Amino acid sequence: MKLSNILIVFLVLYSIRIYSTNYYFSESLGNDAWSGRISMPNGSQSDGPKKSLTALNNLLNSGLTPGDSVFLRRGDRWIENSGIAVNAAQGRLDQYLFVGAYGTGSKPRIEKSGAGEILLCRGSANAATSFITFQNLDLLSNSPIGSRPIGVYINESFYNLKPHHIILDGLKIQGCQSGMILYQNNIIVENCLLEKNGNDNQGQGIFCSATDVQFKSNVLDSNGCGSVFVHSIYISQSKNILFEGNEIKNADDGLKLRASENLIIRNNRIHNTYIHTMHVGGDQSAGTKNIIIEGNLIYDAPQGLRISSESGTQTLLSENIMVRNNIFPAQVFISDNGPVKDIYFFNNLIHTGANQPFLFLTNAINPINLQIINNIFYKTTATVVHSLLGFISNTGLNGITLDHNLYYYPAGGRNILNIGNNYYTTLASFRTNHPTHELNGVQGNPNFVSATDFHLTSSSNLAIDKGTSLTGSVSSDFDGRIRPIDGDGDGTVLLDIGPYEYCCAVATKQDLIKQDQSYVYPNPSQDQITIISAQGIPDKIILIDLTGNVVIENNASMQQTNLNVTSLNRGVYIIQVYNRSNSVESIKFVKY
Repeated sequence: MKLSNILIVFLVLYSIRIYSTNYYFSESLGNDAWSGRISMPNGSQSDGPKKSLTALNNLLNSGLTPGDSVFLRRGDRWIENSGIAVNAAQGRLDQYLFVGAYGTGSKPRIEKSGAGEILLCRGSANAATSFITFQNLDLLSNSPIGSRPIGVYINESFYNLKPHHIILDGLKIQGCQSGMILYQNNIIVENCLLEKNGNDNQGQGIFCSATDVQFKSNVLDSNGCGSVFVHSIYISQSKNILFEGNEIKNADDGLKLRASENLIIRNNRIHNTYIHTMHVGGDQSAGTKNIIIEGNLIYDAPQGLRISSESGTQTLLSENIMVRNNIFPAQVFISDNGPVKDIYFFNNLIHTGANQPFLFLTNAINPINLQIINNIFYKTTATVVHSLLGFISNTGLNGITLDHNLYYYPAGGRNILNIGNNYYTTLASFRTNHPTHELNGVQGNPNFVSATDFHLTSSSNLAIDKGTSLTGSVSSDFDGRIRPIDGDGDGTVLLDIGPYEYCCAVATKQDLIKQDQSYVYPNPSQDQITIISAQGIPDKIILIDLTGNVVIENNASMQQTNLNVTSLNRGVYIIQVYNRSNSVESIKFVKY
C-alpha cells in the first residue's frame, strides 16, 4: 500500500482533521504545563496533551489562528464548576476553527455542576466568536432541578460584536435546564441528540430567536415536559429557519413557531407527544408569515397542526403558510385568535382511528384565501355526532376554497362537513347549499395499502389522477417522487389526491415505524435518500452497483443517514448497512 493511502486510513480511523495547528486535551492523561501539541504523553513525560477546561478556554480565546483545531480525548470526563466559554475565537469563512474529539471510545464528556452554561459562545469588546465548529462532545448535567446549567448558549447582550457562523455537529446534550438557547445569526445544528432537557417546567429543549439557522438530522427525545409553556423546540421572532430531517418524540409538546418568518419545516418525524405536536402563529405584537410545512410524518399524537396566536390576542396576520404532503393525525385546527391570509392545505392526509369530533376544524373569522385542495380526510371510527371537517365561525365559508378532496368514514358515521349549525352527510347535499365548493370532491374509501401504510393501490380509483394541478406549489410527493404521474394509464397526467402519487410498488417512509430492519426512502429516488438503521448507529454504509463496485461509502455518525445519489447512473444498486453487531444488511435501491 502506498504511503499516502496509509496516511489516509490513519486519519479516517482516528477522526483527526489537518488544519494549521492541532492541539490536544486529555483530562486523564494531560498536564497544563505541556504544549498540548501531541495527543499522548511522550516517553519522558515531558510533553503531551493539556488537561483542564481553564487551559482550553485560554487557548480558544487567545491562542488560535483560523484553521486551527482543538481535540478532546474520547472517553475522558471533565467534571468541573465551569464549562467551555468562548468569547473571542475567530476563524474565517474558508478556515473554520474546530473543536472536536480524538481517539476511540465515547464522546468526551463535560459535566458541569450548578447553573450557568456548559458551552457558551459570545462576543467581546474586540472580537466575536465566529466561524467555529463544535463536534462530537457530550454535555451533561446531573444537578438538581432549579440549579441546572444550559447546555449550549449562543448570545451577546452587552458588546456590539455578536457571535455568528457557529456549527454544532454531533453533540449529545442531557439533563440541562434548556438544551440550547440560540440567538444571533448563521448557526447550524446537525446530527445532535438532546435528551431530557427543559423538563419540570424549567426551560426548552431548544429555544431559538435568531436569523439564518439550520436544524438538520437531530433527535429530540423527552425534552420540554411538565407544562404547556415548555417545548421540545421553540422558535420565536426568528427569520430564515430550516428545520429538516429531525425527530421529536416522547414529549408533552413538539414544535412551536411564534411570530417568525421565512421558515421551512420539512421531512421531520414527530411522534408520541401528549399535548401539542406542531403549532404556528403570531402574538400580541406580531404576526407570522412565509412558512412551508411539508413532508412531515406525525403519529401517536393527539393533534397534527394548530394555527393560532401563540401568546395574547393576535391582531396582525398569519399569512402565506403552505402545508403540503404531510401525514397528520387529527386534528388540524385554525383558531379565531389571529387573522389568517393565504393559507394553503394541499395534498395532505388527515386521519384518525381515535374518537375525535373533527379531523379539520376552523373557527377563523373571515379568513382571506384559505385553500383546502387535494387532501384526504380519513376517519376509521364511526360516531354519528362527529364530522370530518368543521367550519364553525359565523362567517361560514367566506374566503375559503374547498375542492378535489376525498372524504371517508366507515359505515355508521354520518357527517362529512359541518358548516355552522348545518351538517351534511353527503357531498351532494353539501353542494346543493354551497354550489361553488367541492365540484370535484369525492366520497368513499381511498383503498390504502393497509391501515398503517397510506400509499395508494391500483384500487385507489377515487384518488389516482383525481386531483387538480397545483403548478408551482406541489411538484413532488411525500416520498420525494416527482408528480404528477399518469397513474391510471389513460394518457392524461393529473395529480393524485393525498400525499402520495401512485406509480408502482415502492419502499416508503411510512415503514419508518417498523423496527425490525434497516430501511431506505424514498425508493426509487433520483436525488436524495435517507437510510434508517434498525440497530442504532451503524459502523458504515456502502452503496455498490451490480458489478460490485463501491460507488458511495459513508462512515455514519447517526442512526439516520442522508445520501445524495444525484450523480449516480440510473439502475439498480445494493445498499449495505454494516451494523455494530457485526451483521450486514443489504437493501436493493433503484435510481431513476
